[in-house]
Amino acid sequence: MKLKTLSSSDRTLVKKYLALSRRELSAYAFENIFLWKPLYDIRWGISDDCLCIFFQDKLGSFMCLPPLGRRVSPAAARECFAHMDVSNRASGGASRIENIEEKDAPFFSGEG
Repeated sequence: MKLKTLSSSDRTLVKKYLALSRRELSAYAFENIFLWKPLYDIRWGISDDCLCIFFQDKLGSFMCLPPLGRRVSPAAARECFAHMDVSNRASGGASRIENIEEKDAPFFSGEG
């Protein structure tokens, strides 16, 4: 997955993926993601038709949201963790996905 730096011009793309399913958490808003740019290098890429957003700092890499798409595939989840694992290996950081909603938890539990 080729990653690009998140910019304000990516707003339409991110909002398109955010709108694919109804979410309850405020973390699922472009503005909430973008406001963290002063603290993190935020990058995004597409994997198996899912938008994947990574936050990076000197401690490592993590995802503020699960992959966004009509459905999250096991392939996209594996690719995201592979990317984070490479980044976190050197820093000792923990690869993780935050803000997983309760309805999505069984998928991620099943994937380990």
